[in-house]
Amino acid sequence: FRRCRSSAGARLFRPTFPAISNGQIVPFLLFLLSVSIRLFHDERWLSGGLVMSALSLKPSIGIPILVLAGVWLLAGKQWRALAGMALGGLTLALMGVIVNYRWVIDYLSIGGDSFQKYFGMQPTIWGLLDRIFETDKTSLMVGIVCAAAVLGIEAYLFWKYRTRLSSYPAFATFLPAMLFIAPYSWNYDQILLAVPIIFLLMHISREYGMV
Repeated sequence: FRRCRSSAGARLFRPTFPAISNGQIVPFLLFLLSVSIRLFHDERWLSGGLVMSALSLKPSIGIPILVLAGVWLLAGKQWRALAGMALGGLTLALMGVIVNYRWVIDYLSIGGDSFQKYFGMQPTIWGLLDRIFETDKTSLMVGIVCAAAVLGIEAYLFWKYRTRLSSYPAFATFLPAMLFIAPYSWNYDQILLAVPIIFLLMHISREYGMV
């Protein structure tokens, strides 16, 4: 019965439908993210960092995750995990260079155009501020300040609780923050919120459940 409820909940989770029907890469990233969290939980830091580096396959989402995960790992002095992320990222970058040596420049150009084209249309801090302010320049400046503030708060929490914050609560904390400040994302990217949602349900079940 519990498995049926979990399966039904996953299918009814709104981002699931567009992520699968549109053939998006995000479900694959969710799988890699889950594997890396488990590896970190098992203290297999190097392997976890290598797996997590693959999230950069979608830089608009993966890079913010890697930045926040790097802050958490840096606060905990997990150098092997950071080395794994660096090694995996360098490997992917070199593989891209083999295909197109200008791929970084091309991506930054395309990403910048997409950010400007869809600015204010997405469920992120940039879309919220675009509704509050009338000019894109003001929204952009305030958005940069707010994004920096979110990163600062996350860094403070990681540093303060660095000896007690394991991989599950750490990722449950910064994944919503990442989606909030991502340069651009769509509703199907919110499938990554399955991680903090499941963590909260498990925590509530342990703390207040009848079992």
